[in-house]
Amino acid sequence: MNTTLGEELIRPTKIYVKPILKILNKHTTKNIIKGMAHITGGGFPDNIPRILPEGCAATLGKKRWDVPEIFKIIQDVGEITDQEMFHVFNMGIGMVLIVSKSDVDTVLNDLRRAKESGIVIGEVTSGDRIVRIY
Repeated sequence: MNTTLGEELIRPTKIYVKPILKILNKHTTKNIIKGMAHITGGGFPDNIPRILPEGCAATLGKKRWDVPEIFKIIQDVGEITDQEMFHVFNMGIGMVLIVSKSDVDTVLNDLRRAKESGIVIGEVTSGDRIVRIY
């Protein structure tokens, strides 16, 4: 971590409006983004199900991204389970976009052009609007 603990804890929330609007405006003839969830209080289990249609669930791979050090410190010091960490915190993922598999590369390229990073952290599966994290 290149900042103090205090600086890290008061870092403002990242705003995703501009890059998302660029993607939506660029692809006006195609509904390229099927769902968006800002990962806030409630973490993944409370925010992602809101954008899933009936009969769908989300499966996320927690090793698909690097969790920021601040969350590792909080987890270690507080002796907090992985399940609780993913329920309370965003673990470094502030926004989730759901797109068709055929549009993943397009969206990732659009994000890079907008100077934003994007990674595939999981997939939509069949289920009852739950989030599975493995």
